Amino acid sequence: MRYSESWDHDHCEFCWAKFAEEILIPDSLHEGYATADNYRWICEACFEDFKDQFGWRLIEDRGETAG
Repeated sequence: MRYSESWDHDHCEFCWAKFAEEILIPDSLHEGYATADNYRWICEACFEDFKDQFGWRLIEDRGETAG
């Protein structure tokens, strides 16, 4: 989900890996973990490395639903 209409990519807050939609940047990450507002992103590897240290927990996806 895009943070804003002008968004084209983001970075992991720890390792700076690039996140983007595949159509925009094919060789970037296309999935990861985000804050509830989709503003800050963490790649899967960094999430696993730091989840215990920071006490992170997963919440249910609040994405758009069809209907």
